[in-house]
Amino acid sequence: MPRVDRPRCGAVVTMVPWAEPGSRFTRDSESECTWLMSVANRKTVSGFLHVAWRTAGDIVRRVADRLRAAMPSPFDGLAAIGVDTARATRIRPWSDARTPRASSTVHGGSRNRCACSGSPSTGPGES
Repeated sequence: MPRVDRPRCGAVVTMVPWAEPGSRFTRDSESECTWLMSVANRKTVSGFLHVAWRTAGDIVRRVADRLRAAMPSPFDGLAAIGVDTARATRIRPWSDARTPRASSTVHGGSRNRCACSGSPSTGPGES
């Protein structure tokens, strides 16, 4: 990391676009470590990259947190989920998930479709 020697502050580490704050590794090396952890175990990755196995785990955790912060959740802003059980009968083996009554928006569930997987559902006597 580049350091700047300031008269008042002393030695200060400068911000660079290719490194995360508080990390000793570049974003590219953290991405490489994370990819390797997806195909090999922690001990193998730590030996390959010459880092401690705890460091490899910390890198993966840091990358996952960074990705989680950048990616919005589909459940952000959701107040409540209810299931319309009146429609889940023997004749209609599917159900609808609904948001609170104020909006009455239907999320999932349609005729001959399973609300959880989107695959065609089979009712009683159907195959």
